[in-house]
Amino acid sequence: MLNFLSTALVPLLASLIVLAGLRRRLDLFACFAEGARQGMGSILSLVPTLVALMVGVEMLSASGLLELLGRALAPAARLLGLPEALMPLVILRPISGNGSLSVLGDLIAKNGADSLVATAGAVILTSTETTLYTAGVYFGSVGARDTGPTIPAALLSDLIAVLVGGGLVKLMLFS
Repeated sequence: MLNFLSTALVPLLASLIVLAGLRRRLDLFACFAEGARQGMGSILSLVPTLVALMVGVEMLSASGLLELLGRALAPAARLLGLPEALMPLVILRPISGNGSLSVLGDLIAKNGADSLVATAGAVILTSTETTLYTAGVYFGSVGARDTGPTIPAALLSDLIAVLVGGGLVKLMLFS
């Protein structure tokens, strides 16, 4: 039954939308075309932000600055009980999902899939957000310049997720 519902949900929703439009005597194609036009405008307004983020992440990785920052934060990692090797992942995660996934792949290749580094890295990757990327996309799409406390609060929640996620992995699986 659940399989049928999950398969039928999208066509059912699409049918309901079409029926509601017909009932209201709307020109459905014109509405669709207008929505697509507005969507393209949103995409085009986001391109500069996305390009800047992708170039910045690539420069951070290629320059070796990411590794240097990771080594600089190694004492903080030790103090917090996290493996030092996770620092590049922790630094890159708020900026880039693909970049941090690549870092995690490297960590798994170097340390093994069942290691503390790999397991804690996987938990950290899945319990945090690409905060700066997401904020750039959403605030950029509406032209907002002042983000208020949003970014600091989101980065704080990422830090808490890193500490709790890494700590729980160490406590539950590697004690």
